[in-house]
This record gives sequence, C-alpha cells and structure tokens, in this order.
Amino acid sequence: MKQQWTLLALVLPGALAFAGEPPPAPVAPTAPGFAPADVAGACPTLFGADCPAPATGGPLAGNHDFPRFIDWMSNPLQNIDPRAVTAIYPIFGSAWFSNAPALPDGDMQLYGPAITVALSDRLAVGLNQGGYAGVHLSRGQRARIVSDPRFAALPPDRRAQLAEIASGGSRDGFLNLGGFAQYTLIENVPEQFLLTGGVRLEVPCGAHEVFQGYGPAHMAPYLTAGMEFGEYHVLATTGYYCRDRSVTFAPGQAAER
Repeated sequence: MKQQWTLLALVLPGALAFAGEPPPAPVAPTAPGFAPADVAGACPTLFGADCPAPATGGPLAGNHDFPRFIDWMSNPLQNIDPRAVTAIYPIFGSAWFSNAPALPDGDMQLYGPAITVALSDRLAVGLNQGGYAGVHLSRGQRARIVSDPRFAALPPDRRAQLAEIASGGSRDGFLNLGGFAQYTLIENVPEQFLLTGGVRLEVPCGAHEVFQGYGPAHMAPYLTAGMEFGEYHVLATTGYYCRDRSVTFAPGQAAER
C-alpha cells in the first residue's frame, strides 16, 4: 500500500488576545553585588512547591516563562505542547492511498482546529482531535476487494459495510473527538526545561461514513517535555496507549471487533 501524508498546523502567535503577557513585577532594592535578574526564574520546582506564586496576567493567561518555545508541527494528536497556554491551532491534513487491501484507491482531507486552554500557569486542557473530513474513493474496484479471502472472514454487517465502501464515490462526516488534560510537574526557567504529565482520551463518536465512530475508547497517559539548547529546542513525548474493550457506543455493535 502506498501512502502519502501532508499535514500543516499553523500556530497563532502567542496566546489569545485576552491571555496577554503578565505585567512586569516591581524590582526590589538589592545589596551590592547581588543580581536580581534571575530571581523570578531561579526556582526549578517539582509540583510547584516551596516557591512564591508567579505573577499572573488574568484568567487563561497560562505560562509565559518560555517565550521562545514553539508547538509541535508533526503530529498534533500524539505530541502535545508541554506548556500551559491558551491558543488555537488550525489544522489541515491530506492523504492519498492506493492498493489498500480493503479500500479503493482514493484521497482524504480533514479540517479542524486544535484548542488548548490554560486553567493556570501549570494546568491545561484541550481538544486536539476532531473536525470534518471528506473522502473520495475511486469506482470500479469492487471486484478486487470482494474477492479478497479476508473479506469472507468478516462478520456479515462488516461485509455489507465494506461492500458499500468498495463501490467508491465521495463521502464526508465528522471525526472522532479527542482531548487531554495535563499538569506541569517540573518547571526550570533558568535552564528552560519543562516536564508535563497528562492523560489523552479519544471518544469514538464520529461518522461511520468516514470510518469513524467504532469502539473501543482510547486512553493514553503521557509525559511531554521540552528544553532549550541555545537557539534550538528539543521536544519529546512518551506514553502508554490503552483501550477500553468493554464499552459499547452503538446499539448492537460490540466495542471490539
């Protein structure tokens, strides 16, 4: 099977208008030889303990101590910004496929925004999966798909659905919804290092016309980190992908096939 993917995620500069930069804190007098410049950021913390509360710029302002960080550009579903920010990321994706065992040749486009909301300078929630998709399948390949030996082994309802898909044509609908909640565990401003833990959840509530809406539910606890090295940044995400095999989301349909 040949596949080509293109993905563009455009990040709006900074946070939303109402989440502006916090006002500068007044500088207290200091003793000779003592440099106050790094006082605000000289407290690498775990779970925010033993440090003074940072100045805030109002609701949804988030964390502005890492201004040179950028968000992920490759995979907004599985890779998540370790900062607590408020932002909208318009996303467009396109795929072309051919010689797939169970699908006619075709292409698919998806449109949708990813949204992150900072509830504090460490806590953030967001939606990074969803939107609207259009699928265009070529006609005249029904015989190739129906004659595949694996087709006869499918349950009757899935065979009927696959036979309808094999007829080709255009279809569109909404995608499954997925979101996350995360909290910054380690914030080291002088070294520009962040470590954030969170949980991502995908709910199969999309349209069957675009191959969505089938269970089970997917959940993934994860860690996402970022660090600055001069003018360069390194971002990394790791986690565990698990599925709920006991949930049924449609009448008469098992959650696991």
